[in-house]
Amino acid sequence: MGKKFIDNIRDLFGYIRNALNGSYRDYSRTALLKAIGAIIYLLWPADAIPDCIPVAGLADDAAVITYILTQIRDEIERYRYWASTAFHK
Repeated sequence: MGKKFIDNIRDLFGYIRNALNGSYRDYSRTALLKAIGAIIYLLWPADAIPDCIPVAGLADDAAVITYILTQIRDEIERYRYWASTAFHK
C-alpha cells in the first residue's frame, strides 16, 4: 500500500475522532457514517474476502476505502484544511 493510501486512512481516523469528540463540528453525518463504515470494514477480519487470503484480502479493503473516499472527498478536504489550521488547536 502506498503512502497516499496510508495518509487517507490516517485522515479518516482523524476525521472520525475529531467529529465524535466534538472538536470538528462542520461535518456531514452521512459522510461520518460512511467513514465509520469503511474503517469497520477495514478492521473487521471476516469481511467479503478475509484478510488471511494473501493480496485479495487486502485488495477488497483498499477498494472499499478508496470507494468511500471518492464518495466523501469534499468532506475530507474540508477536514484536512481544518486540521491544517492552527486556530482550532
